[in-house]
Amino acid sequence: MKSTSMLFLIIPYSVRWCKHPACTTGSKSGKIPLTEHQRTAVVVHGQGAALGIAALNDGLGDQGLHTALDEPLDGACTIDTVVGRINDEVLGGGGHFQLKVFALVHALAQVDDDNLAKLWQGLGYYSRARNLHAAARQVAARFGGVFPRSYDEVRSLRGVGDYTAAAVCSAAYDAPCAVLDGNVFRVLARLFDIDLPIDSTAGKRTFAELAQMRLDKRCPGRYNQAVMDFGALQCTPAQPGCADCPLASRCLALAAGTVAERPVKQSKTKVRDRWFNYLHVTCGDRTLLRRRGEGDIWQGLYEFPMIETDRAADFSELTDSEEFRTLLDGVEWRLLRSVAMPKHQLSHQTLHAVFHRIEISFPVDFPSVPTATLGDYAVPRLIDRYLDRQP
Repeated sequence: MKSTSMLFLIIPYSVRWCKHPACTTGSKSGKIPLTEHQRTAVVVHGQGAALGIAALNDGLGDQGLHTALDEPLDGACTIDTVVGRINDEVLGGGGHFQLKVFALVHALAQVDDDNLAKLWQGLGYYSRARNLHAAARQVAARFGGVFPRSYDEVRSLRGVGDYTAAAVCSAAYDAPCAVLDGNVFRVLARLFDIDLPIDSTAGKRTFAELAQMRLDKRCPGRYNQAVMDFGALQCTPAQPGCADCPLASRCLALAAGTVAERPVKQSKTKVRDRWFNYLHVTCGDRTLLRRRGEGDIWQGLYEFPMIETDRAADFSELTDSEEFRTLLDGVEWRLLRSVAMPKHQLSHQTLHAVFHRIEISFPVDFPSVPTATLGDYAVPRLIDRYLDRQP
């Protein structure tokens, strides 16, 4: 079962590096820098990255969008031109995937939550969609639809932290704000051989002060970009290019033999396993479907009834559970099939999911939707992939 998906295009300049095989032949790092006009055109690569067009590749296969356009994009083309050509030439003007642009922040601010969730479906990190929506409403209400220029005002927007505020203000307005991301932490920790944990209060303060002190205030945007790119390409986490590093003579960690030990972290987030047992239940022409609540992954998305267990569970074990009895107690049901999905990896969780397809003869006390409209609801990528497998 396929549902029409509108992909949400946000910021055309958020990708700095191309990793497409057609562009990286002979590249030691496996990625090449993009020119200014290529940053706008990076959407044609369909590689996901910061534009979040991961779902696009599912529809286009390994080719992605990189070689799919009839002719290269002109350097002066607008983002609307890019989107229009992709929709027409690649996606057929009405195919399974379509790109959508909200040209004005007011348009994004006014879209309803369900519609936005559906537009974002499959891109992951759903809290970003909610934060982006809230920030758009703040910009529309507090700033008259004009994006703020000062660091404090940008930092006040929902979902914007220190790094994002500094990156936006320095890149867009040349404000003297130093950025601190993983690459910058690594470069500074090695260059000055700092053993303070970067995730400690003292470490964050020290690195923030050092980054601001080293910032080139004549061109802060380009300086920030250069340091981040240097960390991404030269001073990499593993196998850094110390032999040909232009800063080798000044690198204290290299001199002390501590490059591999920098930066220091005091803790590492553990990846935990979770077992989701979905009950895909239909009654006539309706399907049981509910909206997920707050306090867990996929907040606000829709899902089938689900029983979470602390390990893999047989269907017979599920039928003995209180959740199953509460849902289907006293109702005649029939198990049609069980589908075990491949592991679904999130940033800090590994999900093991099995979908049990069940038919019942009488309605139960659980939210339901017309089966024909199931594709209109925003569901987690895991459920979307399961639905794609259904006959």
